[in-house]
Amino acid sequence: MSDQVTERLNHARVMKRSCESLIGICVGILADTQLNEAEARFLDLWLMENRAITKLSPGDAIFRKVSEILADGVVTEIELESLKSLLEIAVGGGFEATGTASNLPTQLPIDIDASIEWIGRSFCFTGKFQARNRKDCEQEVIRRGGSPSDNAVKSLDYLVIGSLVSPDWKNSTHGRKIEAVLAHRKHGASTLIVSEKQWIQALGI
Repeated sequence: MSDQVTERLNHARVMKRSCESLIGICVGILADTQLNEAEARFLDLWLMENRAITKLSPGDAIFRKVSEILADGVVTEIELESLKSLLEIAVGGGFEATGTASNLPTQLPIDIDASIEWIGRSFCFTGKFQARNRKDCEQEVIRRGGSPSDNAVKSLDYLVIGSLVSPDWKNSTHGRKIEAVLAHRKHGASTLIVSEKQWIQALGI
């Protein structure tokens, strides 16, 4: 295999991973059905650091929209709603140019109004986390009187889903944990499914 072909293949792999990451970020942002200025600025920063993805759809459209919103230094609710609509469209489509799966899920089964308690509660972490690694998350739980769990057992109190979820989450490892929790719920379990963002906010740090 020539160096040129190898370079093209490596570039394609990098672009595919970047596309999957962008979709995961968008899904994480939309998980609680709200979008704020901090999330818009994080998206702008991530896109600036991954400029190649802004040459492909829908990365290009998201980049233009975020740039327009932040250009004047004032972010309005109307602008955030417009960006939210664009992200919803993006996660409902696909990156055909890069081979990433299309028909991506537009929703994760997040309990938006969940109240997170710590003492005596069990937490299972699944998916890729944007802010912290898995071990750090487990240590935060232990410091607050809770206990980490490796499995989505029926007695679990919280399943926390990382922001960088796979676009095809139902066929992934963390997808199986989500489906296990949903199955346990049908038999009386009270496990709550929360996003990384909700969990970080509950930390209060």
